[in-house]
Amino acid sequence: MKIILLFVLLSSQFLFSQNDEDYEFPTCKLEYKLNTENLNQLKTFDLIVTNKSNEKIKVAKTFSGMRVQAKNTEVFDVDSKVFVKIANTQTEVCFLYYKGRFDILKPNESKIYIFNIKDLFLVNKVLKINNQYKFQLWFDMIDLLKWKKNTKYSAGVFIS
Repeated sequence: MKIILLFVLLSSQFLFSQNDEDYEFPTCKLEYKLNTENLNQLKTFDLIVTNKSNEKIKVAKTFSGMRVQAKNTEVFDVDSKVFVKIANTQTEVCFLYYKGRFDILKPNESKIYIFNIKDLFLVNKVLKINNQYKFQLWFDMIDLLKWKKNTKYSAGVFIS
């Protein structure tokens, strides 16, 4: 009886096991650029996404501000006149995937997403005091691309 049970367990694991290749998402050839020229005056910045692959890619028409966070944040300490690192500034955000409209990016075509720093909830959660800060912007690109069964792509993350 023990031998039969052991055989059933081993065979079921063999039959129902998945290949690691089934879960690998090839990364698209996307180029990310951040334009921060208007950040000090208008409090806006642009994320420019360029398709560097040879095929068309569907990208989201809008980019959720909840997917942008401040990372490696430092605040200026007036007393010591140095920047002090703030601990644990990233938050885990889990919500449903983007179900809106998509634009088609042809090869070497770009899409510009405009963000207002005041409207980014997770950035403003960290930048509370009216002070000088140094930080990197972290973009979670999970909802950027249109996902299909036959074309599994991942856009990864982008850190400015």
